[in-house]
Amino acid sequence: QKLELSHHSVRLLASASHQHLLRRHMRTVDVARDFHRVLITEEWYHDYKDEDVCVELTWAGRSTENLLSCINSKEPLDVKRKQAFRILSRMADVIVGYADTTQATPPILAAERGQREAQMWQEGAMKWQVSFLDDSVYEDRTQQQQNFTLSMGIDRVLHFIERRTRLENTGFDVLAQMKDGYEAPAKSDPHLSRQLDDLHEGGVFGSSQQTPVARIMQMKEESEQFLDSLLKYEREVRRERQAARKEEAERKEPNEIPLHLGFSELNSKGSSLLVDSFMQDGWKLQNDSGAELKTFSPPSVPQLLEGKEQFYIPGSEGCVSLVYSVAALLRIIFGYLALPAVEAFRDSVKADLRQKVTIVRIMALVESCGSLTACHIGAKLLKIMSHAFSMAPDQSNLESNEQIVVLLIAAHFAGRCLMLLEPVLSYLGASYTLTMQQQTLCIEAVRMFKVIASGIMRIRLSSETDIQADCVQRAMMYALPMPTVRRVFLCLLYDMQVNIGSTHGQTISEKFVRSAQERRDLRGLCSNVLALVLRACPSIKYEVMELFSQYEVLGKCPIRTSLIGDLMDSVSMHEYSAAMELLLQTRQKDPGERILQCISVELCGSGKNSALRPQNLVVTNKRLLVMGRQRHAKVSKPCGVCPPESFCPVGPGIAKQYSYTDLTRLVTGTDPQMLVLGWLDKSTFGKVQGERFDFFVCHRSDVRRGFLAALTALSGPGIETRVDPIQDETIRMAIRLQTKSSPVCINFAVRQLKKNFGGSGGVERLSLFVLTESELCEFEVQFDHWVLPCEEIPDYDDREFGLDFDKDDPAVTKASEDPLTNYRNIRRGRRHYQTPTGELLWGKESEQASQVSSTLWNNDDGKPLSIAMVTEQREKARRMTDVKALGGAQAAEGKLIKQHKAKAAQGSILKPLAHFDLRHIEKVEFDLGEAPILQLYFEEPSEVLQIRFLDDVARERWRQGLAYVVNATEAVVWKRHWEGSSVASV
Repeated sequence: QKLELSHHSVRLLASASHQHLLRRHMRTVDVARDFHRVLITEEWYHDYKDEDVCVELTWAGRSTENLLSCINSKEPLDVKRKQAFRILSRMADVIVGYADTTQATPPILAAERGQREAQMWQEGAMKWQVSFLDDSVYEDRTQQQQNFTLSMGIDRVLHFIERRTRLENTGFDVLAQMKDGYEAPAKSDPHLSRQLDDLHEGGVFGSSQQTPVARIMQMKEESEQFLDSLLKYEREVRRERQAARKEEAERKEPNEIPLHLGFSELNSKGSSLLVDSFMQDGWKLQNDSGAELKTFSPPSVPQLLEGKEQFYIPGSEGCVSLVYSVAALLRIIFGYLALPAVEAFRDSVKADLRQKVTIVRIMALVESCGSLTACHIGAKLLKIMSHAFSMAPDQSNLESNEQIVVLLIAAHFAGRCLMLLEPVLSYLGASYTLTMQQQTLCIEAVRMFKVIASGIMRIRLSSETDIQADCVQRAMMYALPMPTVRRVFLCLLYDMQVNIGSTHGQTISEKFVRSAQERRDLRGLCSNVLALVLRACPSIKYEVMELFSQYEVLGKCPIRTSLIGDLMDSVSMHEYSAAMELLLQTRQKDPGERILQCISVELCGSGKNSALRPQNLVVTNKRLLVMGRQRHAKVSKPCGVCPPESFCPVGPGIAKQYSYTDLTRLVTGTDPQMLVLGWLDKSTFGKVQGERFDFFVCHRSDVRRGFLAALTALSGPGIETRVDPIQDETIRMAIRLQTKSSPVCINFAVRQLKKNFGGSGGVERLSLFVLTESELCEFEVQFDHWVLPCEEIPDYDDREFGLDFDKDDPAVTKASEDPLTNYRNIRRGRRHYQTPTGELLWGKESEQASQVSSTLWNNDDGKPLSIAMVTEQREKARRMTDVKALGGAQAAEGKLIKQHKAKAAQGSILKPLAHFDLRHIEKVEFDLGEAPILQLYFEEPSEVLQIRFLDDVARERWRQGLAYVVNATEAVVWKRHWEGSSVASV
């Protein structure tokens, strides 16, 4: 009866929590004291099988102070019991912004909440969930994030969970010593020293008998030792170089250069000469490459990848598995990184995670769970580290030794994850398919390596170019040794083989479509990692490229030529950026100018025809440049002989140059390629006359996000003065008007119409292709008719473009169509970058803002610009644009006029060029040649539609989209088979 009374009392409090006038009565001191007492009483006197008294699911439970008092007080909850897990899960709900609905009333069993904690985070769905919060709850969430940050909530939760591990694992006492600056804890602990000495020989990963702390501590120590040796190597080489220069200056005959000639022995074999001449630095032929395709006996899955998700430990009388508590902690951290109410909170948590002490403690907790796949615990940690360790978009150098060590520690952990996955990846889906947990772990490990490789490329250890390149190569080969590179290649190959049916057979089923959608990022991530490795490590370039031929010949795994072409184009673009940086520094005599982003784009707009004329868009830390076209066709092949970084015959000129102080707007298209930049339109005498807009179409469909992030960060010295991206509405609404169903894929691509006489060449045009659930349309975008959106919907959420399997979810549909929800998103998006509460953390002016001001926002005479003047000019230009659009109308009529013009633009911006009904499609071919070409055969009209995409990633998305569309047709069963050099679906 008492338990039933408690349940009714909690239901009453939960109902009162939805009444705005009653909420303030649930945050008093008496309620906070009773809140703790109720949970303690339940823990002491209730059996773990009884229904939960979920007092934390009330308004009092949305206070982080009340929640923290339950785990850090004189009488804390038992960390092993379900009450403690419920408190941790509730903290994560509050930080992330999980809404309390009237439909989900207490009691909710802890095991049910554990099932939700076991799922992998869906960042887009979590952001939609925040839009459901009413204004009072959203304001309270901002306040609770601030309170949790100021009270060092993450450290307190981490310390609370470590209580359990101290009882179960004696090695955790080492971490307490680290917090006091203890540098070598393993040497002072004989037991731990014996474990470290017991490591197997190749391994940075340790033996299976190691405790989690011993393994993580070894990663930390080896990373620090490597960095010390790298710095020592740089000093020695620099000292030798200076001594050689001094000797050269003192030589009597300076033109006399000593030669050290070496001759090969007579009758030597040609293969050894090739190795000595072209494949230096220890390259060797590998007899046992492991490229054979394994299709017979099932693999032995490592124990760390077979974790079973059991909420209660069997035979423990109600002890909750450690993995659920750790998963709640990681969700709290992810809430700050991905869903901060104020940007300052994200920066604070990032700073904490970039400390060796913090990340080592979290890694040790994850290792103590006994499984990396249970609750996606390993993938969640990798995702958090990817967010936290990514360099700021406007950060050109990585000079902090602490950050370098943290990156190397993360490389150890990610490499260990791929090492565990290698036995199952080697089958390439032929007789073993990765589970959802294993696949997610694989994707996040490769994503982590992309962050690591990008960071290593920006390490600055020497002012001399050749020494700097050598140090970067050594760091890259330490973080990504050749075995790890081979595992990244296996991930790429696994994705390709599963896409052509090695796992799901020839039939295109819903299971195949979902599997392809879940792996949509894997191919691009693997290609980016391999491109960075090839750029930084020329000594292993041939060994890496040999992997493609090994698996194609020995493993009989066909590899698309277009994928290799995209990979080499990425390498060429990195080399082009490095050479262009030196060229700009030489021309401008400014060694501080660094290139942050370099992408290939098409300039569209008035007077531009549909022919492809690619140019490079370069983002430096000082300005934005549109480089002139090369004199020898494409950038990747200037003359067919010289590499692009050689600038044959001369270096490219600068076609356009922009200052970030003149940037007024950033508008993103509905597709993943289009970008509109607004600039101040000034007269000859510098008077602001309005705005002018440039339209760009990125060649690669996966680079716009990084480009936008860099421009946003460089557009102002502080987050209050930056230009935030907004979403384009003109083309999105135009597509909705001219199509009959929901879009699945939208991309700019080239349609090849006809060939010239003799079968070579042909007429091409750049068009916007839209694939919907029932049709395929080709449009010409008339940019002269484009207008600004009526409402500036922020694009700060970095939304992913992909298939929407949740389109039938009524909650998602309601949120996307609800005007009140959209209005909240607009208003909250504007406030997202404001920092009123951030002043409590750092003061009125952050250190980061002052650093950016001193490097980016200077006039030619060295005097800092007036931030107020720049903001005033931007606002004036925007007002003049609005006045011009309104034609002098009054403010009351202005909104109606803007809506009328927007509707007119939506009806004229897209010119239909072709329309195909997907019910009449006969066959789909994906060419295996160098260009990413897609051919579609239609019955009515009898026509072959040939589309050449600008990159291989876009074609793979269309492969997934077409599979999604044809799978929805129940009358026909589609299958895949090989036809010569193409893969066809019939």
